[in-house]
Amino acid sequence: MALWILAETQIKVTQALAKFAFKLGISKSEGMEDDYQPIQKLMDWLNASEKSFLPIFDNVEDHDILEQIWS
Repeated sequence: MALWILAETQIKVTQALAKFAFKLGISKSEGMEDDYQPIQKLMDWLNASEKSFLPIFDNVEDHDILEQIWS
């Protein structure tokens, strides 16, 4: 499964990941821009899943954004 994530800004990455967590039913909030709890739940879910995922970070302008969230 591919995850297409808009990654122009940190807020867009955070919102996209939180929205995906909400759609999967692992988070109750759909995307507060400063709320990293849905993202952590998503990361835990992805790590525990037996499925393969390909995250595609679209239009990354600053790699530090991804290091803060995806590491």
